[in-house]
Amino acid sequence: MGDRRGPDPAVTEEEFLLAIATAYPPALSTTDIAGRVDLSQPAASKHLERLQQDNLVDSDKVGQARIWWITDGGRRQLDSQDTQ
Repeated sequence: MGDRRGPDPAVTEEEFLLAIATAYPPALSTTDIAGRVDLSQPAASKHLERLQQDNLVDSDKVGQARIWWITDGGRRQLDSQDTQ
């Protein structure tokens, strides 16, 4: 592992949003999302926190896990990517 800080820039916001939007059930743990986008859990967590700050995803703590789901704003962003 390198000395890089923060989320891996090689994985796009859209990859995270699609991983959540296409999942069933439509809420996933950080570990599940990390597996879908092929990142470590800590790296995925940093990405997800940034997406949450941008109101593209939301989360809640369930037991020891944090679950994530896409917001209406996240769906609009995905839809705008489809039309480009």
